[in-house]
Amino acid sequence: MTKDNIEDKATRYFPSDAPLDRKEFVKAVVIRMREAYNVKTYAELSEIAHIDKGSIANSISGGRIPFKHVANCHADTGYSYDYLLLGEKPNVMIDTDVSQKIKQMISGKLIDSLEWDLMSSGEGIDILSDRIAKAAFEIMECKVFENPASSKKTG
Repeated sequence: MTKDNIEDKATRYFPSDAPLDRKEFVKAVVIRMREAYNVKTYAELSEIAHIDKGSIANSISGGRIPFKHVANCHADTGYSYDYLLLGEKPNVMIDTDVSQKIKQMISGKLIDSLEWDLMSSGEGIDILSDRIAKAAFEIMECKVFENPASSKKTG
C-alpha cells in the first residue's frame, strides 16, 4: 500500500477536508498505534516507540498522519497498515487443511495435558480442541472455507 493509496482511502473519511475531521482521523490513527504497542497514554507511546512527545501532539493538532511512526509501529508490532491507518481489520481466510492442522496442533498440546490428568478422555480432547480452534478463528475473524484442491484429494 502506497502513501497515495492511503491518502485516497483516507479522503472518504473526511471528504470535506475539514480540519476537525483530519484531526479526529489522525487522533484515531495514534490511538490505534497505542493499542498496537499495548500502552494507554501518549507518554507511554512516546517512550516505547521512541517518538518525541511533541511530535505526537503536532501530528494530531496539524491533522498530519505520522507515516514514519506508523511504519515503525507496523514493523515493531506486526499490525497491518490497513488497521493502523484506517481501522480496518484484515480479512483472513484459512482453508480447511490449515484449519485441521491448527486443530491437530491444539489436540497434541491437550494430549500432553492428559499425562498430567488435566483431561479425562480422548473424546473430550477432540471436543475441546474443536471449540478452542473455533474460538480462535472467531477472535481472528477468520473464515474457514473448503479448498477445492483438498476436497479432490479426499473424494
